[in-house]
Amino acid sequence: MLITPMHSACRQSHEEAVRLLIEEHGFDVNFILNGKTPLFELVSTQGIKEFNILNYLLKRRRPNVNAGNRLPLNSALVRGN
Repeated sequence: MLITPMHSACRQSHEEAVRLLIEEHGFDVNFILNGKTPLFELVSTQGIKEFNILNYLLKRRRPNVNAGNRLPLNSALVRGN
């Protein structure tokens, strides 16, 4: 399965990698791969750092929360977050 570094960093809740990929390498937070955005990968995982990343993405990068086949908000609600 293909995966971008941004999707992987979000899936692993790796805050430093997410910031580096966006700020230094210009990764698009709305890039859709396999019907999922990096935001979907982030909210589909559990980890204490994900809230720092989520806060960063929502305040600074304004991701499209309705992008992709699988919606991040729906995923979070299904998990009870």
